[in-house]
Amino acid sequence: MPSTPRNCGPVASQNPRDAFCSLSSHLVALRASGHRFRMWWRDDDGCRDTAEMRRLLAARQDTPIALALIPGLLDSTLVNLVDGAAGVSVLQHGWKHINWSGDDSRPSEFPETRSRSEACDELRKGFQILEASFGGRFKPVFVPPWHSCSRWLMDARSQLGYRAVSSEAPLFPLLSRGWGEEVNVEIDTANWTAGGAFIGPLELTRKIIRAFEIRLSWSAEAVPIGLLSHHGFLTRSDCGCLSLFVRLLEESDVVEWVGVESLM
Repeated sequence: MPSTPRNCGPVASQNPRDAFCSLSSHLVALRASGHRFRMWWRDDDGCRDTAEMRRLLAARQDTPIALALIPGLLDSTLVNLVDGAAGVSVLQHGWKHINWSGDDSRPSEFPETRSRSEACDELRKGFQILEASFGGRFKPVFVPPWHSCSRWLMDARSQLGYRAVSSEAPLFPLLSRGWGEEVNVEIDTANWTAGGAFIGPLELTRKIIRAFEIRLSWSAEAVPIGLLSHHGFLTRSDCGCLSLFVRLLEESDVVEWVGVESLM
């Protein structure tokens, strides 16, 4: 079992050792009862090779990860980096991640007010760029920026070539989300009330345990648990903390980390 982290980012003063030990205890109990869950990892907002992206890919070790990339901003440096990384899939994160909503509306790149033909043209261009750049690594999954887009676009996803949509799903009670054409995430490692800073080990532990408990209470262990990160907001110590937690989950024999393609 991995050693207890000494520093896990901004909330290290809250004693990350307690978080690590708490999760370890829960995993031991779950394993003794024969429970097993599937988890998958999505990271958003990639478009170029950066120090933050390299830290993320190193932190995951050999854990499968799906990078939701912004095709309209894609740089060849990221294509080269991903080309040499095993277990990395690519999803489509909109077009240029630009907010076209009004000031008082929820941010969205494809709100109801945008021209349908313009939106479809952008999405098709993005699809073609990612397919040409990454080949089989590109999985035709649409990730709406800010987890928001028009209803008509969701209805037209198959016609646009997408096999699935990946958005944010509430932990309760919509457990049916995550099946079929939706492969959603529910554990966000960013605290958006604090500018996207890492939530820290205590809150991460709470969210993971909560995801387990909900599936147990609904007899729905097979519903996948999606972990979401934003590499641009993660420090070196944050990535170290995530790496330890991901490894602990895998080595517990309670969690199987799977690639996004297995969920579609």
